[in-house]
Amino acid sequence: MWANLSLQSPISVDGELELKIAPNASATVVIETMMEQGLINTTLPMRIRIKLLNLEESLQFGLYTVAQGDTAEGILNKIVMGDSKLFSVTLIEGKRASHYIKQLKQTEGIVPTNININSSINPFDADLPTCGFKSQHMEGRFYPDTYFFSPGTKDIQILKRAALRMCEVLTEAWASRSNKSLQMSIYEGLILASIIEKESALIDEVKTISGVFVRRLSLGMRLQADPTVIYGRGPDRSGALTKEDLRKDTPYNTYTRPGLPLTPIANPSKISINAAFNPEHGNELYFVAKGDGTHQFSVQLKEHQVAVDKYRVGSNK
Repeated sequence: MWANLSLQSPISVDGELELKIAPNASATVVIETMMEQGLINTTLPMRIRIKLLNLEESLQFGLYTVAQGDTAEGILNKIVMGDSKLFSVTLIEGKRASHYIKQLKQTEGIVPTNININSSINPFDADLPTCGFKSQHMEGRFYPDTYFFSPGTKDIQILKRAALRMCEVLTEAWASRSNKSLQMSIYEGLILASIIEKESALIDEVKTISGVFVRRLSLGMRLQADPTVIYGRGPDRSGALTKEDLRKDTPYNTYTRPGLPLTPIANPSKISINAAFNPEHGNELYFVAKGDGTHQFSVQLKEHQVAVDKYRVGSNK
């Protein structure tokens, strides 16, 4: 009775405080942490409760909010139920996988693991949703979105959720594609979506850009997409593209090589993914950036060259 009364008495705190329970914390550590923060006056009642109810293995890590009027019993119930405060992290569209990995390692509440930052084959020891792709390359596999998590969550767990969500979005887009005879696999659609994402984020343009690329591919024309060349320069190269960059052959140089590159070059948004599988019908084969975020589209090369001269952009797209 004394133990019950002790645990059911309202505690006194100024405003709110946060009780942090580390992963794999023992019952003793949990009790001592509550004692240190003034949530209990003595440890014995809590020890008795946990022991009698056999809760030693049920205590969950997390960040728990404690407010005026809460009881020690109520706080214990939160820890057992895992009713912790959630953190969030937003993976921005158009970024590389290496950017996400670095971001997660620096995000409060996330436990970093030994993930290979390089986009290599089989980068994870843990199982990662593959969407049925033969390629296990990391790039383009993670859906950009906001993910909520409890403190103590591992970075690989967030990436698994993002990879699973990307599989779902791709499957939905593939099923709803406008042209069922489109000669493009789901993975090729992901590659194209990543290029579209880097070319433009304007909703009014993405399907037009997709149409240009799909037509160029069908005609055997090279894509000549600057973002692929930039990706092929590697993560240590920055700055504006040069003529030398455009001439240097890499697996991602779509000026020197026909078709799509071997892998995506970024993690695309749902808008770009849908655009890849639903290209706009038309005759345009070229486009050039105007400098204000929009593009000028052209059907004929001569028309395109005039646009290039007008906007002073050294592009052949």
